[in-house]
Amino acid sequence: MEYKQVLPTRYKPFFLLILSLFVLWLSACIGDEPATESAPAATAMPKTEAVDTVAPSHDRFKTVSSGYEHTCGLLEDGSAVCWGSDSRGQSSPPDGRFKAVSSGRWHTCGLLEDGSAVCWGSDSQGQSSPPDGHFKTVSNGYEHTCGLLEDGSAVCWGSDSQGQSSPPDGRFKTVSSGRWHTCGLLEDGSVVCWGLDNYGQSSPPDGRFKAVSSGGNNSCSISESNTLSCWGYIGSVSQHSEYIAVDVGYMSDVCVVSVEGVAECWYSPGHTDERVCRTDLNEEIECWSSSGEPLHYRFSNQPLPEEKFIAVSAGWQHACGIREDASVRCWGADNLEQSTPETRTRPLPPSLHIGVCAVGHIIKKGMSCDLLKVFNRPVRFAVNMEGHAEFYNEKGHLFKSEEKIINDRVAVINGDEKIYDIFIAHPQEDGSWWIKGMWD
Repeated sequence: MEYKQVLPTRYKPFFLLILSLFVLWLSACIGDEPATESAPAATAMPKTEAVDTVAPSHDRFKTVSSGYEHTCGLLEDGSAVCWGSDSRGQSSPPDGRFKAVSSGRWHTCGLLEDGSAVCWGSDSQGQSSPPDGHFKTVSNGYEHTCGLLEDGSAVCWGSDSQGQSSPPDGRFKTVSSGRWHTCGLLEDGSVVCWGLDNYGQSSPPDGRFKAVSSGGNNSCSISESNTLSCWGYIGSVSQHSEYIAVDVGYMSDVCVVSVEGVAECWYSPGHTDERVCRTDLNEEIECWSSSGEPLHYRFSNQPLPEEKFIAVSAGWQHACGIREDASVRCWGADNLEQSTPETRTRPLPPSLHIGVCAVGHIIKKGMSCDLLKVFNRPVRFAVNMEGHAEFYNEKGHLFKSEEKIINDRVAVINGDEKIYDIFIAHPQEDGSWWIKGMWD
């Protein structure tokens, strides 16, 4: 017997109304489905591949160290990032978790979490070949490196042409490597230096100190009462604050952080008659020659007094500091991006990547392709959304360069490196670029 359920007559209007609404809703859902848009097609182009442009937010730093023309820092997760010149590999840190990092002239060293030292970059004098052992601090100089073992003894490696890698016996709290000399802070708070002393940079004053830093031809320290003392090439410096941190760069650059968190820097241009400098209240650099004539020097883009810092590191006419919020701020020379901090939140190249560039490709707005290695470095050619040609390095950073179109050839000048005659590319009216020819 077949069973049929009969809907009462009085409910039929309501049933039909509900059914109609359901049908309209279903139609709307189907009709609102977003249409997919295919990637622009071009003759002989390989299959496009999307590149992730969302970078993780790890832009809080634990430490920063400015070298000769590069800078390295440690992010909160302990990974090392570097920016600036990479001419010797000094800005290409290995993977790992670090607890310390120090930038030298053309090399960088770091301490892994287990206390072992690892270095990268130039090893011309053995400065990147650390000994075995567990270190608690490391400091890179011009062509040498020094570190403190867990028992407080100092160990140095690399060039010892001026005795800068021959530390005395003793137990140290910290050590700082300069150009051709090194200074250390002993456990009793006194400072001792070794190496070249032609300007008196290795002849520290008596007293008890809590910080010391060695640079090109001078050294500075901070006393237990937060006063600043310097000796060597720049002589003594006047001060108008108390300080919690000091760092001396690779010529005569000196940077300090006051107890109020204000960072300030000064330098001597390197002439033999211009040795005494200080920073005035307007952040101008004041120097006096041996004849008493005032001269003015300042770092470009210096921090404002309202910016608060907890640490600072001086390089060569550039410096970087860590703010109270753990962000990094750099100022001074930036010809090789040594003052452009690397973080993992920086923009990456356009998101539509087509692989290797080839003759006949049309690179449209928002697309990119890879060129053959130039100067042993990979280069990515990209067209931004405004239709301008751009070049990125292997880290995804935009070259700070002057772009020129010369006889239909793209030329890019990046610092002292020239990337030119890579290929012939013609800009089109729609903003795309047509690759006409290439060179091996």
